[in-house]
Amino acid sequence: MTDSLCASASIRPEPIRPRADEMTVETYPIPGIHQKGGQQCGVPSGVRITHSSGVTAYVDIGRSQHINKMIAEDMILAAITHPRFRP
Repeated sequence: MTDSLCASASIRPEPIRPRADEMTVETYPIPGIHQKGGQQCGVPSGVRITHSSGVTAYVDIGRSQHINKMIAEDMILAAITHPRFRP
C-alpha cells in the first residue's frame, strides 16, 4: 500500500483597480427613476467618473449608487488597460 500526496497552489493576482487619486467621482440624480417617492426619493444614484487620462464613464443603469460606481470603475479599467489605449 502506497500513500501519495498531491498538493497544488495557485496564486491569484490582486485585481487591478484604478487608484482613487487618479479619478474624479461625481454623482447626479437620474430623472424619472425616483418620481413616486419612498426611501430613495431624491438620492442621486447616477455616477460620472473621470480618469486623469481624460477617459470618462457615465453610468445611471441601476438604483444603487454603489453598483453604478463599480460599473463605471470597471469601464474605466477596461478602457485604460486596452492594448490600443494611448493617454
